[in-house]
Amino acid sequence: MIIGIHNLEKNTEKFIDMREIACIITRPRQTSAEDTDDIIAEIHLKSGTIICTKYDNKIASAITEWEKYVFNSYDYEMNRR
Repeated sequence: MIIGIHNLEKNTEKFIDMREIACIITRPRQTSAEDTDDIIAEIHLKSGTIICTKYDNKIASAITEWEKYVFNSYDYEMNRR
């Protein structure tokens, strides 16, 4: 499965093969200017590249699909927090 991530600020889109994802981390957006409720998804690739994107419904469904892929492909237990 290919995941498409669109960057509105730069008007670019990146396509990622799900098999290349090492892990996905979601965290609150860190800004020094103000507190915000924005959530960021960090997609860590096996190559060492980290892609940050805003967490939305598309990213949530991509994470679910990736978790299914990992669960069915590898023999270890995932840690969800």
